[in-house]
Amino acid sequence: MNMTTRFEMVGRKKNLNRFVMENQEVLRPAFCTKMMYEGQLKVYCVGGPRLREDYRITNCDQFFYMKYGDMDLYVMEKGIPRKITIKQGEVFLLPARIPMSPQRYSNTVGLRLERSRTRQELDCIRFYTRDNSDVLYERWFKFTEPKSIQPVIDDFFVSEESKIGIPSKNSKLMVAPYEPNEKVCVGEPFSLEQWLDRNSQKLNNGKLDLFQGEFKAEVIVYGTGEDEVVNEEGDTFIWAIHGTSFLDVAGEATRILEVNDTGYIRRGRRYKIMREDGARVLQITFPHNQDSNDWQRTFD
Repeated sequence: MNMTTRFEMVGRKKNLNRFVMENQEVLRPAFCTKMMYEGQLKVYCVGGPRLREDYRITNCDQFFYMKYGDMDLYVMEKGIPRKITIKQGEVFLLPARIPMSPQRYSNTVGLRLERSRTRQELDCIRFYTRDNSDVLYERWFKFTEPKSIQPVIDDFFVSEESKIGIPSKNSKLMVAPYEPNEKVCVGEPFSLEQWLDRNSQKLNNGKLDLFQGEFKAEVIVYGTGEDEVVNEEGDTFIWAIHGTSFLDVAGEATRILEVNDTGYIRRGRRYKIMREDGARVLQITFPHNQDSNDWQRTFD
């Protein structure tokens, strides 16, 4: 199936390699983060070094891919600390409500995706005691962008709890709107390229879920073929991994997607993904929080 001559390259798209190259300075301290797309879905490129002592708890899944170099992700799994190393070329999907502490190093760049919060949702920054047996300090706050985390961390380092290392009556100032998930077993990162090789035959005839488990995030890899999609649950991120593909969004001109080209589609838009032989396209959608009734007003 060769469709190259049928369409011209028009419309706005972003190439992941070019985006990283153009933002090298921003991906180093003190910023280390550059937003690639922002809407109901947030797509970041994250560099380093940035080492952290805090753990963050969110009410949504978190997608990780390491483009260059390795990172460590410390999590609290069933109340026990665990170190997860995500190597270059590996993908990982962290379930919602798992305390996490990402550690990023020099000359590394990764892709991270999460959904925007509704007006009612809060994130948590938490510090544990030295032996991880108790919560030393936690604060719930409204997350809008990565910079909104730093003031919460700064408050901890001037607190009495930070100085003495012992929890106090001020360690927690409010009843938690939700508790960490201490039932789920967190999976392992894996090589995206090796997964594509293992599933090559199946992908030549359609599409596959990249992750198995109880996730709200939908991560699909499309192989050779053509699919028409309309997603009412959230915005969609498209990433061309191999070959040549075509993205046809209703009401817009068709975009040619070559390797590492990306696109972003607003919820409710009908689109068609057409892939030549051997092409592979990653599609990520984070459905909104079904428990909230204000999502539509927030992001329309």
